[in-house]
Amino acid sequence: MWEIQPGIEFVTSKLLKFNLRPTHALFLACKYRLLDWIPSPVGYLLSSPLKYYTLNGDPSQMLDYELYMVIALAKESIEIE
Repeated sequence: MWEIQPGIEFVTSKLLKFNLRPTHALFLACKYRLLDWIPSPVGYLLSSPLKYYTLNGDPSQMLDYELYMVIALAKESIEIE
C-alpha cells in the first residue's frame, strides 16, 4: 500500500547524528522495530549502573517496565557470574 521504508531509512540516518541517550535510542528501536539500533544501547545499559539510565535516574521515562526488567535481570545475572 504505502512505500514508507525509504522514509524510515532517511529519518533513522538523520537521528543517528543526534547524541541520543541509550534509553531513548532503545525506546525508538523498540517502537519502530529498528533492529540494528538495539545492540549498542543494550551494551551500554548493561555496563552502566541502573541509576544512570536517564537524567533523573528514573528509567520509566523512556523504557517500559517489561524492557527495564529484562535489562535489570540480565545485568544482575552478569554481575553474579
